[in-house]
Amino acid sequence: MMSGYDGSLQRCGKRIRSPRIYRVVVKAGGWSIALGEACTFPFKDLDQARRIARNLQQQADALSNQTPRRTIRTRSD
Repeated sequence: MMSGYDGSLQRCGKRIRSPRIYRVVVKAGGWSIALGEACTFPFKDLDQARRIARNLQQQADALSNQTPRRTIRTRSD
């Protein structure tokens, strides 16, 4: 850990959410799965995107020994 670094994520002076949470977001052409600022190519089916995001979140939680999240956040911009 760097000296003077508090571990929180900052962007333009505002705190942003943890990049470890998979989200389903609207993109041109369908629904994408986002992790932090990275997004997948769009899926045409919302249910398919949610299912894949849920599976990825479960795998990430298992690797980090966290309790599983039961919901996948969906955001439309």
